[in-house]
Amino acid sequence: MITSSESDQLPSRRARIRHIVEGEEPATFAVVIMAAAWLPTAILSAIDGPPTFHAFLVDVAAQSRLLVVIPLLIVAEPWILQRWAAIARHFLSAELIASEDQASFQGAVAAFERRRRLAVTHVVLALLVYSMAVAALTNLNVGIVPTWCSGSQVMNRFSFSGASYLLISLPMMMYLVLRWMWNIFLWSWFLYTVSRMNLRLVPAHPDLMGGLGFLETSMQGFLPFVFCIGTICAGGVANSLLHHRQPLSAFRTDALILAAFVVVICAGPLCILFDPLHRTKRRGTFEYGKFAVGLGHEFEAKWLGSSCHADQTTLEVPDFSSTTDLFSITANVRQMKLVPFGVHSLARLIIVTFAPAIAVALATVPFDTILDRVLKLLF
Repeated sequence: MITSSESDQLPSRRARIRHIVEGEEPATFAVVIMAAAWLPTAILSAIDGPPTFHAFLVDVAAQSRLLVVIPLLIVAEPWILQRWAAIARHFLSAELIASEDQASFQGAVAAFERRRRLAVTHVVLALLVYSMAVAALTNLNVGIVPTWCSGSQVMNRFSFSGASYLLISLPMMMYLVLRWMWNIFLWSWFLYTVSRMNLRLVPAHPDLMGGLGFLETSMQGFLPFVFCIGTICAGGVANSLLHHRQPLSAFRTDALILAAFVVVICAGPLCILFDPLHRTKRRGTFEYGKFAVGLGHEFEAKWLGSSCHADQTTLEVPDFSSTTDLFSITANVRQMKLVPFGVHSLARLIIVTFAPAIAVALATVPFDTILDRVLKLLF
């Protein structure tokens, strides 16, 4: 029987478990999920024998996905959610939302949070992942999987450790990836809803994005995610290079596809703001241009007439500085971007995505070759 003291502790334990599962304690949740993904496969591979266990340990793809990708996806998720929340608050604090649309904006924020926490969505994602895992187990070509996954214990095709890897370990990682993708979809839908509102953008804003430059900070929140995607791909490349002796040049097409995927996933949602930015730039080009032309005419009539001449006091007149300031503001309108991000943000994403692959490539090059190249550069 449960004593009264134990019954009093049950609600607090349940609350603690709920906080962990909902991501309010991401570090603890990351350790639990990482252990659940790695330990069963490691134990079963050890039972299969030292050769199988050694093959599992030197499988770069398996180790990086289970020990790096899984915990990083869990720990980084609250970080990007907090960044998105700060962006949503800034829309209101910067008064970019018209008064008649503020209720709709608050509704969009609430809908994002409600759909993100919707239990049925996570159940569907889990069912989708495990249905794919079962389909892979029954239809996957044995020659594709690592050698330590092959065996005769499960369906006469896989070892127990291989079945554990395909049915437990990899599905956990894929579920986390799909959960990130679902959050990105919700973020895209939120931005689409906002783009349909009457945004109070400023064509001459110094960020050259109509005042939406703060949206570019969202791309920094994607850095852990693209690093994980790069790690997933780099692990497979590492196995091919180290165990199958394939050349690095064989993965050029894969690198281009990976780069395109990262750009579409991370920068694509911000491109939804193209239409309001385009309308703002078009409006500003006419309005600020008309104002600048009027001031230019007044300036020419005053200072470039036949009776006007320059002397020492001319430089002290504020007309020149004010005219220059207005023309520089008008120039901001002409330079305004049509998407709220720059090339440097895209470059940072690409670099972080390919950082694991660069490390793998360097690891496959003999040290004496690297040293020889460095010495040639120095001397």
